[in-house]
Amino acid sequence: MNTRTADQHIRKPAQGPGPGLGAGSGPVLPWAYLYWLVFLLCLEPDNVQRAWHAGNALEPAHELLRIGLAAALGTAVTPWLLYIARRQLHEGPQPRGRAAAGLVLQLLLLSAGLILAAGVLAAWVFQGRLLPRLIDLQMQLQSDGLLLTFALAGLLALIQLGHRPGGPLAPAPAPASAPAEATPASPWRTEVDVGSQGRSAVLAMDTIDWIETQGNYLALHAGTRTHLLRESMGRLEAQLDPLRFVRIHRRLVVALGRVQSLTPLGNGDAMITLADGQRLRVSRSYRRDFQARWEAPASGQGKA
Repeated sequence: MNTRTADQHIRKPAQGPGPGLGAGSGPVLPWAYLYWLVFLLCLEPDNVQRAWHAGNALEPAHELLRIGLAAALGTAVTPWLLYIARRQLHEGPQPRGRAAAGLVLQLLLLSAGLILAAGVLAAWVFQGRLLPRLIDLQMQLQSDGLLLTFALAGLLALIQLGHRPGGPLAPAPAPASAPAEATPASPWRTEVDVGSQGRSAVLAMDTIDWIETQGNYLALHAGTRTHLLRESMGRLEAQLDPLRFVRIHRRLVVALGRVQSLTPLGNGDAMITLADGQRLRVSRSYRRDFQARWEAPASGQGKA
């Protein structure tokens, strides 16, 4: 990259095969452009000296155009270097020898491709040719191939530093989500053990349609099945959610959600019909409390 045949020009690499190529490269591009400007300006005194010894005076406008184009093309290679850096980060540590060899090979191939593209561009813009001469490409590869490889390695190292945790290119940490609030345990009974004869069985309370006393037992009616529980009605009722279960008789408790209709009877009692068609009598001493809770908006039931 020491002659005037646009040897410092770098072409934009072809779209890479892997995902994420170029993703998120926007914030890096201004710094990459500055990097290539500094790199090219450091080489410019040697270009001026070589031209002076050869008896050729460099035109300032020509040099400014060449440096500007070279810096822009150098910036265009940034997405590919970003892809390499991110792939190394995602793949994790690898054997040093293999990783180093693979990286050097990629940079050498990329350097050769950029020099070839720069020669083509120089032929178009500065020499009026369709293709560069093979001797020019050979000279550029010999004189600038290693230098360009080091320049690419330097930019890649800066990108990798930026991607370290806390670096300017590192992804922002995801905001810590607020810990989920623990659901308070229900103070009401949610299930009951209905196992018998050594068999363990648990019945969820929300599956029960109605409950009645049968001697020393309670009959828990759930759908088409009936389960016997050795428990007193008063003790079990005290453990039931009052928004879901209500006493309708001294021997009966019904699930509010199963009640479909209520029919008043002449003596102050009432008859309710459940979702499965079962009809139960509501004694007049429990009717007012039952009807108020069944018709309450919180119960979600229809009115009689």
